[in-house]
Amino acid sequence: MNDMTYNVHSVAENVWGIQEGRMVTAYLVVGSKCALLIDAGGALPAMREQAESITDLPIILTLTHGHDDHILCISQFEKAHIDSADMYLVESSSVNKGNCQLVPVEEGHIFDLGDRQIETIALRGHTRGGLAYLDRKNRLLFSGDTINLGPIFMFMEESSLDTLISELEKFDAMDSFDQVFPAHNVHPIGRERIKDIISCAKAVKDGSLEGIKPPAGMPPMPEQVKLYMKDGCGLLY
Repeated sequence: MNDMTYNVHSVAENVWGIQEGRMVTAYLVVGSKCALLIDAGGALPAMREQAESITDLPIILTLTHGHDDHILCISQFEKAHIDSADMYLVESSSVNKGNCQLVPVEEGHIFDLGDRQIETIALRGHTRGGLAYLDRKNRLLFSGDTINLGPIFMFMEESSLDTLISELEKFDAMDSFDQVFPAHNVHPIGRERIKDIISCAKAVKDGSLEGIKPPAGMPPMPEQVKLYMKDGCGLLY
């Protein structure tokens, strides 16, 4: 697959992944009266066009967090929902926001799509205002960057390894989803992989896991950052 083309594919009933090559996967959840677009991409310029090729229902945009690779196309939308703790990331970004209004959304908010309700849940660690979106009825979780096989970028000022571990433990204890749809890498993954990510993160924290220099081809990052891999999971820290 060409890394610079969209790959639009069904991932669950009335749920589509809109994948930008090897970059971000946004998800479009279609209900009976409207659709929810989770993230707005970071490599290609036609996210709204792709979503509107799937449904002619009104589309609500919400964000898992405020990093550039999730907000490239927000100028194509009138509003973007985001946790208030991550608004500064969007506001300080060089990405063109156009006239898009940032709308604060809090944990517990329900996006009512008609026959489908998507619940907003705090998922911190990768950023201060990270959010996940839960479809309880269909037992699906859309996790952004914070639950994925990685490598999860954890070297930024807004990241916290301790918070990541505690948040992952919170989600590992939940009995409301079976499949996890990350914004990067393999999707979906089973909920059992959360334990593996926790194990990797704890090994980084206690120093028992040795890091290596990130391989060529990864985005520029501080020289001291190392890549840590364990059981098919990874962190950059």
